[in-house]
Amino acid sequence: MRGHNTGQFANDDQHGLSIDKIVLGWRVPSLEAQADSAISGNLAGNGDAVMIEERLAQIPEYVRLFKQAFGSERPLYDHALKAIAVRTRRDGFNRQPT
Repeated sequence: MRGHNTGQFANDDQHGLSIDKIVLGWRVPSLEAQADSAISGNLAGNGDAVMIEERLAQIPEYVRLFKQAFGSERPLYDHALKAIAVRTRRDGFNRQPT
């Protein structure tokens, strides 16, 4: 649908897609901001930064991985957004054509 926020990759002449343009309706400046919008936005979710940090902190493996990746003693919301963005970028570049 034209004009609908589908989350599709934008076309790129060189690579066929542009990973930095996987944004909702081109209104979100980064994948981190898109993740925040998806978690806390009106349509998507009821995510709250404090609640998400608390839930992540209850999973020892996440605590260990967040400490390894970001150096913090407990998972922080901003770090979760960065982790989502990194995963999106990685998966986008490794996507197989359909």
